Formats: sequence, structure tokens, C-alpha cells
Amino acid sequence: MSLLMRILLLVPKNNYPAPQPQIEVLGQGLPYLAGALKKAGHGVFAVNINYQWCQRSAHLTLGNTLRKAVLEYQPQLIAIGGLSADYSFVRDAIDFIRQLAPHTPIVCGGGLITYDAEFVFKLLRPDFALSGDAEESLTALTAALDQGGDLNTIPNLLYWKDGVPQKTRAEFSKTALDDLAWPDYELFDFETYWSGLNQADH
Repeated sequence: MSLLMRILLLVPKNNYPAPQPQIEVLGQGLPYLAGALKKAGHGVFAVNINYQWCQRSAHLTLGNTLRKAVLEYQPQLIAIGGLSADYSFVRDAIDFIRQLAPHTPIVCGGGLITYDAEFVFKLLRPDFALSGDAEESLTALTAALDQGGDLNTIPNLLYWKDGVPQKTRAEFSKTALDDLAWPDYELFDFETYWSGLNQADH
């Protein structure tokens, strides 16, 4: 089966801009998105710098890691998100992406968007933003981008039209958790997480 789109998922570094590793369990949001996108036939890749030492600085490590990922995966969509505390990471990541892949659309999500969507969307200026649980809406967005569908039919979406933010209807997902694709943790360097937890001081 040929892949529909190549999609890069970017995990926020929870202690950014501190250089030391942050050995905390990965939230379920991105693994669930990865599972949903794979189930829809997309090629999904990820960047996660949480579990590594950022020797010179976390900012430089983020830029260098993104550069390698863009060259290797040639993504057609880059998804990034996080909580309000991840604002600086998301802002810097978007700046790097604009330099490295200026024509690649960026979609932003997570609590950072969900709880103040229009304000943060105007501030960070990604191409798209999704509020709430995004397994279904992100899959719908990728289908619209791949096949030229109508963005207005996608709930919880913000996008730009003639430089003006557009917001679609708000809608809660009615899909049962058991009906969602199984979350995919393998993309996110999870073996390093388990290795970090296994150290003697833990």
C-alpha cells in the first residue's frame, strides 16, 4: 500500500529550554494521533528530544534535530502541540520549521490551543490548529489536504483565509475509546525512556 502523506509529529520537551534530559512518561495524545494516522494510510515519523542531553543548548538541539528530520523524512505536514507551559518550545519549533521547510504546513494542537484557540493561533501563526481530541479531526484534515476537501466540514479547526483566521464548528468526539486506533509509542524513542527509568538512581 502506498502512503498517502508523510507526517512528522514533534513532541514538546517538557523542561525546555533546560539542556538535561526529561525522563517523564510520554502523554497519550501523540501516540493516539500516530495510531490514527497510520490506520488512515499515512507515513508517520516523530522527533522527541526529551530523553537526550542537549550538550550545547536545547534550542540548538531542537534546530539540528528538526533539520535532520526534515531532510530524512521530507514531511508534507508537521504536527506540534503541547500544554501552555510548552509555549516557548512550540514557538521556537515553528520558527525553525519556517526556516527549514517554509512550504510545509504546520498544524498545532494540545491544551495550548484548546483552552485559548484564537489568541494562540494568531500569536503562533501555524497554518492550522485543532482543539480538543484530534484523532478524527487531524485525519480529516490530512484527507482534505491530500484530496482537496472542504476545510469547513472539519470540526474544531482554525485555518487562514486571505490572512484572516477562520474557525469551524466546535464538536466533541462521540467515538468510543475502544474504537480508536491503538496508540503507537514506538515512534517516540520509548526504549530510551525505559532505559532511563532503569538507572540505579531510580
